[in-house]
Order: sequence, then structure tokens, then C-alpha cells
Amino acid sequence: MSPTRRDPKLDLAKAALITLVVMGHYTEAANPDWKGDLGSLLRVIYMVHMPAFVFLSGITSRARGSLGKAIQWLTVLAVATPIYWGLDALVPRVDRGMDWDRPYWILWFLLALAAWQALMPLVERFPRTLVVVSVVVGIGSGLIDAVGRDFSLSRAAVFWPFFVIGAVYGKRLLAAVDRLEILPRIGLALAAAGLALTLAHRELTTEWFYGTDGFSDLHISPLAGLAQRTSLDVAAFLGILAIWAVLPRRETVLTTPGRHSLAIYLFHGIPVTLLTGPLRDLLDAQGPKVTFALIVLLTAATVAVFSPGPWDRAIRWVGRLIASHLPVLPAGSTARRRDDKGRGRSPHASAASAAS
Repeated sequence: MSPTRRDPKLDLAKAALITLVVMGHYTEAANPDWKGDLGSLLRVIYMVHMPAFVFLSGITSRARGSLGKAIQWLTVLAVATPIYWGLDALVPRVDRGMDWDRPYWILWFLLALAAWQALMPLVERFPRTLVVVSVVVGIGSGLIDAVGRDFSLSRAAVFWPFFVIGAVYGKRLLAAVDRLEILPRIGLALAAAGLALTLAHRELTTEWFYGTDGFSDLHISPLAGLAQRTSLDVAAFLGILAIWAVLPRRETVLTTPGRHSLAIYLFHGIPVTLLTGPLRDLLDAQGPKVTFALIVLLTAATVAVFSPGPWDRAIRWVGRLIASHLPVLPAGSTARRRDDKGRGRSPHASAASAAS
């Protein structure tokens, strides 16, 4: 997992997760109320896919150049936001409540990444302390009503422990899983699946998995809210380790989407938005089985379309172009960009490596 040599297993994990992200959004587009078997599937997907992505982002993050990396994430957010706002305004039956202080839909992740990256110097300076602080913040943020959807504060707080634990202990945890024999791996996978299915059938509301609302808005007592958030976090961590336990470490065609997962993440929302109305009509007319079969095909097609390198290079080019004109980048960033260019590497790659 060194910065000079990509770990194919890490890319494969990202490929699996970005596929779950795309499938989850297509499924939610068809079934926004999370009802029936498709709703249970959504709960399982949402229970692990973003926590796992955040965890892997923490593994690949470093404190060096934190401000520059955070700004580059914000430049991508600034470019993507008007595109999605315009798409939302043009497509009927899609209204995700646009607001200037709320990153649009999937774009919350970019703002949260910028905040987490900016805090990386503290994480590297006080690793164990920040692990404890992040866990307390992640589980306890629901107690504070002011921590809500504005500026993705609630989501950034709820998912922050996965980022910090990934940064501090991620490599060691995954290496420990790699040392397990086959039977413990199977046991880990079964335990994760059992806990996920148990929580999925409790029919928790979507806000629990989004991490957007506090306990009072979720109409639950503080003690019960803390217990529920803790159980979801434990299920997510078990899911992360289980996914890692069953994946092989070898280069395959399936690792390509993992290398370019940032492009898939940013662009998949376009076909999902365009197909929201037709998918809802299909679910009403043909039922969940036919709808899910189409969702599987759409997921595979979307991942395949946005996996090629040009999409990823386009994002990095835009990020470099805008960030190069920002006077607030640290002086070291210029030298590092020259150094990266001399080695044939994209200077935006370090910032994008967490998600691509």
C-alpha cells in the first residue's frame, strides 16, 4: 500500500465499494421509501459502503500538504455542484432540496473529505487521542441538535471515526485480517453478514444510514440513540474487515474501477438522476424482481462507462487548473507539483488517491 506501488487488493476493495455505491443509488432512485426487500438491501448496502470508503480514504491520507489537498477537494466540489444543481432543475420528479449551505446529494463526501484532510496534521501528531476524540464525536454528535445537515456537519462527524481509525490503524488492521486462516475469515464474514441482516430488518429510517440527523430529530432518547449509533458503527467495521477478508490480492480487470473510483463516484449521479422517474415507474408496474435485474445491468454499465482513464484525468485536470490559481496553497505544494511532474505523476493524484 505504498504511495509508489498500488496495492491491487486495495483497488479491488474500492471497485467493490463503488459498485455498491452505484447499485445503492439506483435502488434508492427506484424505491425512495426503502420499502420491502429492496429496502432491506439498501440498509445492508448503506450500512457499510460509505464507512468503508471513508476508512480506505483515511488509509491513503497523509498530513503533508493537507491544506493544498483540502483545497483541491473543494475545487472539485465547486465544479460539480452547479452541474448537479442544473440537472436537478431540469429533470422532473427529482428534487433533493438544494441549498447553498448543504452540499448537493453525493457531493457531501467532498466537503467532508476536505475537512478530514485539513485535520490530518492533528491526527498524525496525536494519533491515539484523535482516535478517541473522533469516536466520541461520531457517536455523540447526535446529542447536539445544532450538528445537522448544514455544511454536512452531521455526516462529517458521524463518519469521521472511520477516517481517523483508517489513518492510524487501518494498515495494521487489514494486515491482521490478511494473516487469518480460511476458517476465521469465513467466521468474520458470517458474523458481519448476521449483524448486518439483523439491523437491516429493524427497518431503521434512512437518516440513520445517511448520518444527517440528531437523535431528537430521529425521535429517539439520547441513551437509545447512542446505543443505535454504536451498533451501526460496529456493524460497519465488521463489514469492512469481512469484505477485506474475502477479497483476493491479485491484479484483474476488476481492479480498474477501483483505480478510478473518484470519477465513477462523481459521474454516476448523472444517469441515476436521469433514470429516477423510469425506475420508479418500472417498480410500480413490474415489481421488485424485474426492477432489481435492471438495476444490476445499469450498475454494471455505469461502472464500465466511467471506469476508463479519461474521466479520471479530466477531474484531475480541472482540479489542477483551478487549484493552481489559488494563492492560498502552501509554498511546498508548488515544489511538490514540479517534483510529481518530473516523475510523470499527476500532482492532483495525491489528493485524489483516497477515492480513486
